[in-house]
Amino acid sequence: MARILKLLSFLLITLVVLVVAAVFVLTRIIDPNDFKDDIAVLAKEHANIDLTIDGNISWSFWPSLALDVGRTEARIIGEEELFAGIDSLQVGVAIKPLFARRVEMDAIKLDGMELNLITSQQGGNWEALIPDSEEAAKADQAANNAELDVPVTIPSVAITNSKLRYRDLTAGTDIFIDNLALEAQDVSLSEDFPITLALRYQDQDDMRIRLSANTRLHTDIGAERYTLAPLTMQVEVAGLTTQPITLDINADLLADLAADKLSISGLTLRTLGTNTTGAITVNNMSQQFSVAGNIKTAPFDANKLLQALGEETIHTADSKALSKVSLEGTLSGPANSVQLKPLTLQLDSSKITGSAGISNLDTMAMAFDLNLDAIKLDRYLPPSTDSTSNTSGASAPLSEEPILPLELLRSLNVKGQLNIGQLEFDTIAVNNAQNTLSLANGKLNLSNRGSLFDGSYSATSHIDASSNTPTLSSKINTDSLQIQRLIIMALDRDLLTGLVNLDATLTTKGNSEKEWFENLNGKLDFGLLNAVTHGLNLNTSLIDGINHMVARVPGLSELISTLDTEKLPQELRGDTKILDLLANTRMQDGVAHIDNLNAKLERGGGLTGKGWLNLLNDEFKFDFKLSVGDYIKNKHITGRDWPIHCEGKLTGNPATWCFPDKSLFQEAGTHLLQQIAKEKLGIDEARLAEEKAKLDARAAEEKAKLDARAEEEQRKLQERAQKESDKLKDKAREKLKGLF
Repeated sequence: MARILKLLSFLLITLVVLVVAAVFVLTRIIDPNDFKDDIAVLAKEHANIDLTIDGNISWSFWPSLALDVGRTEARIIGEEELFAGIDSLQVGVAIKPLFARRVEMDAIKLDGMELNLITSQQGGNWEALIPDSEEAAKADQAANNAELDVPVTIPSVAITNSKLRYRDLTAGTDIFIDNLALEAQDVSLSEDFPITLALRYQDQDDMRIRLSANTRLHTDIGAERYTLAPLTMQVEVAGLTTQPITLDINADLLADLAADKLSISGLTLRTLGTNTTGAITVNNMSQQFSVAGNIKTAPFDANKLLQALGEETIHTADSKALSKVSLEGTLSGPANSVQLKPLTLQLDSSKITGSAGISNLDTMAMAFDLNLDAIKLDRYLPPSTDSTSNTSGASAPLSEEPILPLELLRSLNVKGQLNIGQLEFDTIAVNNAQNTLSLANGKLNLSNRGSLFDGSYSATSHIDASSNTPTLSSKINTDSLQIQRLIIMALDRDLLTGLVNLDATLTTKGNSEKEWFENLNGKLDFGLLNAVTHGLNLNTSLIDGINHMVARVPGLSELISTLDTEKLPQELRGDTKILDLLANTRMQDGVAHIDNLNAKLERGGGLTGKGWLNLLNDEFKFDFKLSVGDYIKNKHITGRDWPIHCEGKLTGNPATWCFPDKSLFQEAGTHLLQQIAKEKLGIDEARLAEEKAKLDARAAEEKAKLDARAEEEQRKLQERAQKESDKLKDKAREKLKGLF
């Protein structure tokens, strides 16, 4: 038995010696450079690659079987551009561990690797290297599924001075990665081992990233599970902001390929004075993935963040504004979306809750549904500065600067709503505001409603920014709004109080304040209730006109006494009280044409008229007819409409706006006197006509009597004449008889 074992040992040693001797002879006698052309032919036949090995190929035998390859370049057949290349590759396998069925490789070193990937409408350039045959595909699949049952260890893997470029000719993407370096120690398929990675990234938008990472990798090839824990990364991002951004990231990462899932736990991200923690799980990575997890950002100072970014800080009226901003949310949502629901955003003392995120990752469509409890916007406005007020009465010129960010509006796809419990701004308090928004393809739709100035408002607006000349349209309705605060906001003066009801449909076009006003068209109907115009007194204007009329038209002073404004009732001396007013307005190229205005004034007065207001320069002109109330008792003044002319600028003095049109008053006085004269003359003529009628009737009666009397006398005369004629005839007969 001992002799048999001794013989077997001798045979084994002899076999080993023969194998070692054979390998030694091969490595010493055979020059691998002699096979460069053969290797190139095989690469062309089986991989569609034009392979050029410019560097030297060398190998060694002991203590490891090692291969050292110099500069090698690969081009896809038919293309001149380099597809892949290396400056040098060193790889080897230790000889002795092979006899114990262990694969222990020497250090693997890859230096100067280059890789150029291009995607076009025809596909990726690397697809030319993929085998077309079904058998090859099945072989690859079988190789991927096969489990390696031979232990493999590598003391060191190093990739240095490498770079990669990816271009998408269809989308215009151009990504370049250089300074790529990867080092791994004690690489094993069964035990975790350390890895370091560094690279530099740049793309077509000149975004630049420097990344360095340290971690330990554990692989479970059979279960297709890969763990990076703990993972520490430092990322420096430049090109997005004025100053580069540095991010420190710590996390544990698990890639479960069998479950098609990626999990990030123990996430901590620190950057620019902010600290974010959380956990994220990505499911269905190879399909339309979905995200779950949570994220929390501790309170931070927004202005300090801006300073760290190299951006201008936000100067606010409240120096403590923006000093406490925090975010907390749960990642959720259906496949192909990323949603924070529920979401809580704290802005100082204001809280925003609800949901927000990307509803479709393919189109980058965003959606939100948020509720803001209360906010005081005054805190976030720029601090007030002492400046000389404009006493010239001139309004500021309309700006020609662009208002709408057209390119941004065209690129966004957003839909959502924001409800605000209470919003305070200057003297404005908006309650229960409901705001909805939808934006796609440069077309923006807005809807707003809420309570304002003790009344309510609703508005819908549409902006079409798809062209370089955007169009805008709005429908606005208000119900019982206190107009005083609106006037103060617009004119910085207390000019008018009262309740306003508004129904407006307006359109315009352009992208500047000046263009919007110049192209403003539409219609606007509004009503005022219980209104007062401060500093404007139509009653005094009326009295001035009447006094001028009495002085210039002789004869009126006997009928109309001179009026004294000091004797007006106290409530009529300073302002004009409007009980009810209705007006119909046409907007045409920035000019409001009021075609019909009717108002009821205090103490029974009335006002009708028409005119225009130019919104471009605040100029206006109106012609009114004012009827007198019961504070004047003269019958020649009451019951008539008196001409009042108003013109000026809204920035001017209201006391100078309205005045009597003296020529029209004088003309009205002349007509009044003529009317009075005619009225008196009409009374006298009526009396004369009545007397004349009586006389005519009496004369007719007398004439009738005379005619009857004349007829009787004529009859009697005719009878008498007849009798006399008969007597003469009788006498004549008797004389004739006497002759004969």
